Amino acid sequence: MDRVFNYWVDTYFLFRNYLLDTNIDEIIALPVGYSIRLIKSVDDRSFESLVLLWDQAYKEKPGDAKNKVRSLLLQGDVCIGAFYQNSVIGMTWSGEQAAIQRIAFANFLKKEKCAGIGHHDFVDVDHRGKGLQRALSSVRLKYAKEKGCHAYYVFVGVKNLSSIINLMRVFSEFKVVFHVKIDVPFFTFNFFPGARKEEWSQC
Repeated sequence: MDRVFNYWVDTYFLFRNYLLDTNIDEIIALPVGYSIRLIKSVDDRSFESLVLLWDQAYKEKPGDAKNKVRSLLLQGDVCIGAFYQNSVIGMTWSGEQAAIQRIAFANFLKKEKCAGIGHHDFVDVDHRGKGLQRALSSVRLKYAKEKGCHAYYVFVGVKNLSSIINLMRVFSEFKVVFHVKIDVPFFTFNFFPGARKEEWSQC
């Protein structure tokens, strides 16, 4: 007899910064030929290049990468893109304030009325080791602060050691969070045991 439900248990690092109390004015130098800028619209000239990077990162089915990138941009999320010449070779995404409520991983953060959340970080393997992820994270925090976010959160899987190390340099505190996802016919439930406890460690 087939099981009528499926479940997954994952572990994440949750990073937090209170932006009003944090100095994020550090300028991180990029190697020659690299730049960072925001991608806010499906009409951006780099949209197709961003879709290619997404597909490389997440191995989507044909057409899914374009639909997901388009959906994120249309719902108001912003991509902070790292460029080498004219190609997008790195990305990090920022959901602003109300958009946080549409991200399952952030359901328990709704009490933060002016919060942002970072998601979908990726740097092309051929361009890693150049400080791009740290630079992307720094620009993301500056942008969120300018938009009026008081707090900022980022989830990272415990196996993503390079991201954890880079975020430790940018964020002020962290804690470990467990995520339980249960799929039953017609519904998906997400639980974060103990996530509301204020037990943060300093980065």
